[in-house]
Amino acid sequence: MRLANLLVTLAVIGALMSLGSLLSRHHIILDIGAHFRLQYIVLLLPALLLAVVGKRLIAAFLLFAVVVVHGYTVGASLRPVAVEQTGNFADLRVFSVNLLLSNKNYEEFLALVTKIQPDVLALQEYTPQWHKALSDELLEYPHRVTQPLHGGFGIALYSRHAIAAGGLSNLGNGGKPSVDVALSVDDKSIRLINVHPPPPSNSAFYEERNALMADLALATGPHDAGATVVVGDFNSTPWSGHFSDMESASGLRSARRGIGIAASWPDSVPPLLIPIDHILVSNSIDVRSFKSVPVTGSDHRGIAGDLRIYFPE
Repeated sequence: MRLANLLVTLAVIGALMSLGSLLSRHHIILDIGAHFRLQYIVLLLPALLLAVVGKRLIAAFLLFAVVVVHGYTVGASLRPVAVEQTGNFADLRVFSVNLLLSNKNYEEFLALVTKIQPDVLALQEYTPQWHKALSDELLEYPHRVTQPLHGGFGIALYSRHAIAAGGLSNLGNGGKPSVDVALSVDDKSIRLINVHPPPPSNSAFYEERNALMADLALATGPHDAGATVVVGDFNSTPWSGHFSDMESASGLRSARRGIGIAASWPDSVPPLLIPIDHILVSNSIDVRSFKSVPVTGSDHRGIAGDLRIYFPE
């Protein structure tokens, strides 16, 4: 009984501390804490049961309230959105992968691309080694924008469809490359952006990540009625205030809505998996499927989405 009481007490303290995630817009530590809401729920539910069985009603109430807060936040991020359908549409399969700069499993990755058969392949942590391994092999993707870099911020986009405009871009204040192009799909124009803001591993990177998301919201805001798809490793879950602010300001929504969490990182530690790799779409796009896919040698799972883009008739 003493052990049960101690566990409940520690759980209550941890639960109350986890509510700091509600202030994730204001400090890097609180922001990092916001990403693990699923883990909080999983850990707090057994403690809630112990509190109920032990008739510690105040502790049970506090634990229940915190579980509801985190559960509501997760649920709200997955709430489905209706898309107005027309008879004029184009289909697009997108596959986005953080390759991991130390990964050397080139053949396995090429086999995975062949299996998934995306129309657009968006890559992060795209190094000169990865460029050498992929550029001469992905012949079915003749339209491409690539910026291989040593370090973690090289980026690339390979497409079956023609790139009508755009190319490399710089969003935010860190000078790290993004890709911003207009694809021509069945004679229709679709804007596609591939981004990779830095992880919030220090204050400077935290501010840089947030600046990129704020800049992205301005660049894709609801005043732009065109079909838009944004993909990449955001180093943020939907449960960070900075990410939700970006969604609200841009008019974009997560492809996970109405489908599921499909966590993507860190694949090497499954209990800590969180969804930081994203496909975001504008209001005219219906997400037909969305999933995360293990990638040999990477600490990220790739994310694949089947999109149907509707246009005015």
